[in-house]
Parts: sequence; structure tokens; C-alpha cells
Amino acid sequence: MKILIKKYLIIILCIAFCFLSACSSRNVEKAFVLYGTPTYSLSPIIHIQTILGGSNDDYVFEVLYCDNYIYVIGETNSNDGSFTSSSDGHKLFLAVLNNKGQFLKCLTFGKSNTKNKYVKAKVINTYIYVLSDCSLETQSVVLYKIDLNNNSVHNTVLGSLLVDENALDLIEWKDSIFVIGQAYDNTSSCKSLFITRLDYSLKQKHYERIIRAADLTYIGTESSSNSLKVWINAVAISYSYPAMIDISKDNYVYNNFESQLLSYRLLNIASINDNVLLVLSNEKLNNSAAYVFYCSNSFEKINNLDIENITHAKIAPIKDNALVSFYGRTSLYYLINKDVKLPQNELSKKNATCEKSLSISTGTLIMTKNNNCYELLYINKLKTKIMNLGNYDNINSFCVFKDFLIIASNEKNDIKISFSKIMPYYFI
Repeated sequence: MKILIKKYLIIILCIAFCFLSACSSRNVEKAFVLYGTPTYSLSPIIHIQTILGGSNDDYVFEVLYCDNYIYVIGETNSNDGSFTSSSDGHKLFLAVLNNKGQFLKCLTFGKSNTKNKYVKAKVINTYIYVLSDCSLETQSVVLYKIDLNNNSVHNTVLGSLLVDENALDLIEWKDSIFVIGQAYDNTSSCKSLFITRLDYSLKQKHYERIIRAADLTYIGTESSSNSLKVWINAVAISYSYPAMIDISKDNYVYNNFESQLLSYRLLNIASINDNVLLVLSNEKLNNSAAYVFYCSNSFEKINNLDIENITHAKIAPIKDNALVSFYGRTSLYYLINKDVKLPQNELSKKNATCEKSLSISTGTLIMTKNNNCYELLYINKLKTKIMNLGNYDNINSFCVFKDFLIIASNEKNDIKISFSKIMPYYFI
């Protein structure tokens, strides 16, 4: 009799455990589903709009906020209007506005007399570093250092100067600046990479060219307090595979993941807490979407999704999670972390592309575009609010200053810097 009672008790406990586990799992999924049920907020009110430009072609690519000033960076062919002190030809510009949107000054600069192409900018202390491509004897990479106090501009040309090269990324890590560039090797018919480390005064400290018997495509970097790693997609004879270069020290370490992830093309990466999320497409399964987490120097289980013909993907990190948008014939959104992957059907229905994302103190901002209609997604505390930003010809950058959303856009022949009141009271 006692044995029979014990058996019944064990059965009851097992049933209770399964019930509680199922409830817990549903609670996790319920929390994630909240992302997929967005609410709509009012459209922004433009309080201030500043127009920049001249009589020729002008393009804006970046807007940055620092120390109560707004910095606008782009390219211009003009030497009148906002660029009256400029020389002829194609050059870069840095325009400065105060926090009320008033135009203060504009600097133009460029190593080449014919072509200077903006790639990326970063504010470090009281300087702005601008990475660009330019036409010299070869297609070359140039890094500029602009002193925001006295307007002086210094530059250094990077790479080999022997073959055509172009800039890919600009990274700051542990009192050093890293520039990643790319060249095409005519001998091997493959793309190769170069990585240069400089100090803040633009003095080169280390240079290394990464050449392999594979076509190398730069994807992104992930950093921690003690490591800086470059992720690339390598293409062998038939299939792709991810690779990683540890550039924390000057003796760069190349890690080949062909044996673990052959035929998985690396589309994008992002740091989620202490892990790295790799978004992939499986070339053996009609380029179907997949993802895997890399942590403690090893890969976890590969997760395959029933989405085919994926060409590229974008990732917006959101604290412990990531909003991943897959692009192929349509746009599909998933919310992913190490435990859960959930489709975000309401976002996918819009068939909009994720243009840019920005982490702010209260959450994450994601700008999406469908044709010429832009929307802003504000994600905070497992809730998504969507704001229609209206029709713009082309939004190239945005930033946040106090409760203003600052948008830099090209409108016909003009550059418009719009200060819109949307935060925080629209998102309470």
C-alpha cells in the first residue's frame, strides 16, 4: 500500500512540475509577444528646421550631438551658400549648429582635388575623426582629425598606397583608433582586408594585411573590456563560412570556422550581453535564415528558421534581446535571445526595411522605411510604440538631444536638419 501511495505522489509531482514549466514558458513567450503588438503614437511636431546647401550637389550623411552642439557631416560640390569659403571640386564638410538649430560655421576639407567620399565619423573628446575614401594616385583611405576648439584639420593616408583600397569601419578601443579597409587582390581574385591601429594623434602603431585563399567580406566588430574581434564572411570554392580575427594585441589571431559552419554565410553580428549573435543564411538550404550564439569561445546550437532566399539582415540590440530583420523577397522581423525566437508579425506586415537604430537611456529607437514613408519604433520595457515621421526624400541620419529627435535629410537640392519634439512625453 505504501509503495502504491508513493507512486501516486510521484505521478502527481511530475504533473505539477510539467504544468508549472508550461506556465513559465508561456509567461516568457507572452512577454516577448508584447513586442509584436505595437501601439501608435502621434506624429512629431517640427519645432526647428535649418536648411544647408549651395547651388551644386550637396549630401548629408551624419548628424551628431556633443556638448550642446550639433555636428552635420557630408559631401558637397558647392562653393556658395553654406559653403562660401570652400574651394571648387568635391569635398567633405562639417557644419556646426547650436542647440537651437542656428547655423554657426562650416568647415570643408578633402585630401583629393576630385573625389572625397564620407564613410564614418566618431566624436572622441574634443575632436571629430572622419574616415573617408579619396582619389589620389590610387583609390585611398584617409582619416581626418578635426579640433572642435580651433577648427584645425589634420589627416593621414592609410593602407598600402600601391593598390586601390576603400575604407570600411572606424573603431575606438582602449585609447586607440582602428581603421579597417579593403582591397581587391588581382593575383588571387579575392578581396583582402587591412587593419591599422593608430593613437589619437594619428600616428600609426600597427598595420597588418589579412590575405587568405578566400574572398573576405567584413561584417562587423564586437568588443569587451579585454578583447576586440573582427567578424568576416569568407568564401571558399563553393560555400561561405564565418571567420573571426582577434585584434586585441598586435599579433592578430585569425580563427577559421569552416569546419563548424561551412555553407553558412555570415550576414550580421551583434553583442548581446557577453555573447555574440551571428545571423546567417544556409547556402545549402535555399539561403534559409539561421542564427547562432558564440560565447566562451565556442558556438551553441544553430537555430534554423523557415525563411528562404535571405540576402541580408540587420540587428537592433535591445538589452538582453535583439530585433532581427531578415530581407529577401519580403521583410520579416524576429525577436531573438538565447532562449526564445518569436516572429514579430505586426512589424513584418509593414514590409519596411530597418534603416538605422540608436540606443538611448530609456530604450531603443529604430527607424524603418517603406518607399518614402519613414516610421520610428521606440522600444522600452517590452513595449513598442510606432510614430509615422511622414514623407522624406531621404533620411540619412538621426540623433537625440534632450527631448528632440534631430533628423538629417536630403530634400531635393537642400540639406534639412529638423528638430522634432517627440520625447519623452509621447512615449510615457
